[in-house]
Amino acid sequence: MMSDSQFKLGLAFDDVLLEPRYSEIESRFSGDIDLSSLMGNYLIKFPIISANMDTTTEYELALKMQELGGLGIIHRFMTPEKQYSMLSGLCPAVGCIGTGLEEQKRWLYIKPVSHMVLIDVAHGHHKSVIDQIRWVREGSPEICIIAGNVATEDGAYDLVEAGANIIKNGVGPGSVCDTRRQTGCGVPQLSAIIDVCKIKKYRPEIKIIADGGIRFAGDCIKAIAAGADFVMIGNLFAGTTEAVGKIYRENNFVYKIYRGLSSRESQLSWKGFAKSIEGELTRVPYKGPVKEIFDDLIASMLSGMSYQNALNLAQLRENAVFIRQTSAGLIESSPHALRSR
Repeated sequence: MMSDSQFKLGLAFDDVLLEPRYSEIESRFSGDIDLSSLMGNYLIKFPIISANMDTTTEYELALKMQELGGLGIIHRFMTPEKQYSMLSGLCPAVGCIGTGLEEQKRWLYIKPVSHMVLIDVAHGHHKSVIDQIRWVREGSPEICIIAGNVATEDGAYDLVEAGANIIKNGVGPGSVCDTRRQTGCGVPQLSAIIDVCKIKKYRPEIKIIADGGIRFAGDCIKAIAAGADFVMIGNLFAGTTEAVGKIYRENNFVYKIYRGLSSRESQLSWKGFAKSIEGELTRVPYKGPVKEIFDDLIASMLSGMSYQNALNLAQLRENAVFIRQTSAGLIESSPHALRSR
């Protein structure tokens, strides 16, 4: 019988801060700080990926992310023909597939215009994902395989052993994800990153994408300091001009629709039926061009790097010292001039 002494502590981004370090970086904008990270054979200038969600990333946003120095991964909830046409204009182009025979057919169709492949399932620590990784690896021994999502070291290990090069981690941290409430399963995202990144102790070449839970640039810095190589973002980009959704106006409010891939509406659109609802549909404020959001993220990340005396992401991980903060500390961490006691 389980006792409470066996419970592990799960931490989210808001539970911690990074202690400021002695720094010799003259300016965050000096050009000395390098945020780049290698993905397969491609050097990505900034470690920011727009999420492969059906209300976020299609060709327009993926192309703009590429121009800005990040990466956009186009979702798979469309015909292979449409996906092919979108991928053919990108470099690097990441073809996204699921599991099973139909998704194998999808991969064979989009493979000629894909530089990498993402095998993407909500519960990635699953036989169907492992089988799909092995199938792709057998037919495409040279391809860089991204696979997920997982939230544990065991999950990462099994996907890597099957042939994955990059692990996408995160179960339930997304702003429109309801998996944890509906299934009772998940790991708070900071702890999930730390656990999944243990794979690097014996497979240092493996890269990690921290997917979900990013609300501020500081969360990006925390995720990378904890071991991730990239962060994947949905909500912050969903309201931008280049995101998939149309602009709506209602009572002087301008917004775009944003929904989880396991929401009722999303499942109906690509499956024709919905069950096991683990996502929500919401609307997010319209934010204008993604460049403004992206540039603000990078500027704040550069500042975070200077606080850590880190000239690159490897130094950030080496220098990082996390401290826990209380709920009072979290309040103190946010602007609170007008907040009454």
